[in-house]
Amino acid sequence: MTRICSVIGVDPGQACGIAFVDYMGDQIAGRTMLQVDHASALIVLEAMLLAHYSDPERVPERWAGVEAFITGNSAGTKGKPAELTRQLVMRFGELLQMYGYRVKVRPAASDKPWATNRVLEAAGILQEATGMRHANDGGRQALFTARWDAGKPSPLR
Repeated sequence: MTRICSVIGVDPGQACGIAFVDYMGDQIAGRTMLQVDHASALIVLEAMLLAHYSDPERVPERWAGVEAFITGNSAGTKGKPAELTRQLVMRFGELLQMYGYRVKVRPAASDKPWATNRVLEAAGILQEATGMRHANDGGRQALFTARWDAGKPSPLR
């Protein structure tokens, strides 16, 4: 039986980026990059988890990185959209933990300096299509989590 290490990265917000990066040993064996609206993001994530990651024998290692929402005094950190994003961070974390994922919630400032477009391209997950910025940000969370939490090698090695 093939044993997979699953790493999921999530960029929550009005548009959510979700990246699934699967490893066999130290090699990336599967990649799925999604960008969905906030209303369907949790449903899409749970459908993917049920369809592809529900067997603990096949997927014994599970890691996830969720981008934190940092509260401040700027206009983007107040109001209904900001509250929705804060709630999504918690709900993504809860759902992933229910499926056995070790979840880290980090600010974008943690992963973006390391997980550059060059790193995403080397991993084969850079989405160059216009409007896929959030999918790339989910990918940054996934690759950072894979490297610094799951101990996988850098795609640039």
